Amino acid sequence: MAMTTASEGVAPSAARQRALQRTALWLLAPGVVWMLLFLVLPILMMVYVSFWTQTTFTIEPTLTTKSWVNFFTSETYLGALWTTIRIWLTVLAATIVVGYPTALFVGLFVRNKTLQTVLLVLCVIPFWTSFLIRVLAWRPMLGKEGAINLILQGLGITDAPIEALLFSDLSVVIGMTQIYCVFMVGPIAFMLARIDPN
Repeated sequence: MAMTTASEGVAPSAARQRALQRTALWLLAPGVVWMLLFLVLPILMMVYVSFWTQTTFTIEPTLTTKSWVNFFTSETYLGALWTTIRIWLTVLAATIVVGYPTALFVGLFVRNKTLQTVLLVLCVIPFWTSFLIRVLAWRPMLGKEGAINLILQGLGITDAPIEALLFSDLSVVIGMTQIYCVFMVGPIAFMLARIDPN
């Protein structure tokens, strides 16, 4: 009798767990379908088309590896790839250095929810303007006659404008860090704010 009761107690628990798993899978399904349709499928299509035969004015669906061989044997393409990876890693490191402490401060040390919201909204305000305008807004700061050069010359730190501040890898890193920092601050601050202080 006791064994029957115990087994009956286990059965509903297992059935409930299976029902919860099914519910979780149904909740995940739209996101998985979305990612498959709009991320995985386009990437697979690009990879497939990259094997097509290309001439000056046409692309034919005859499979060949000529494009891939051309890419990996060309110094121009490999140089561009290396520059992209180098700048990506630099921007990632700079975003972590700037974004994580900011998120840590907002998420853990600011306990007032209203103030947290205000600080996060201040991080998001640049998104109210165009991406292009945000990039171009750095020119008055980094140019030869920009604010940074004027301040450095005014303080006597430099005698002439620093030309490397604009139209260089440094300016790309600065602009991209400012643009992508909010993508790090927001999610990390939200997650840190949910951690129990104890």
